[in-house]
Amino acid sequence: MPVANLKSQLAAAMRLFRVPADNPDLTRAQFDAFSKQIPLLYFILMSNTIAVAYTYVNVAPDWLTMIVPSVLTVFAALRTFWWLRQRHLVRSDADILRNLRATNWMTLPIGAGFTAWSFALYPYGDAFAKSQVAFYMAVTVIGCIFSLMHLRSAALIVTLVVDAPMCCSSGRPANRR
Repeated sequence: MPVANLKSQLAAAMRLFRVPADNPDLTRAQFDAFSKQIPLLYFILMSNTIAVAYTYVNVAPDWLTMIVPSVLTVFAALRTFWWLRQRHLVRSDADILRNLRATNWMTLPIGAGFTAWSFALYPYGDAFAKSQVAFYMAVTVIGCIFSLMHLRSAALIVTLVVDAPMCCSSGRPANRR
């Protein structure tokens, strides 16, 4: 009996990370609301990333302060323009579901990419720069989660991908150079 209970709980947990497909009207409403919020999400992400990168320009390697944030920012800008175009297109229910599922899957590598960049940058800063990275991670993830609230599964994925490493790393001593 305990194995069956565990399986049902695991299945229920996995459903939290999926886009529900059983209500096309709800999915369409999610997509409409989501397409208005996503440009804000990417604006928060890009502006905060540029600010952190600027802080580290003279203390971290160029690839961490120029190249990686530029690639991340260009990717975010491209996604912003894509979502801005979606607001004016008429889409089928199947297309909307496919786009929401694709977005759901993209949250994992995007969240992991920005998180990995933050962790790579962190050891190069003094106490103030390190606190800016921590603040960047906290404020940016909160903004992203609120922007993703219309697609619960994506918000939960971002929460897990960004907050779990941040929480797990907070107990380790600072890296020494």
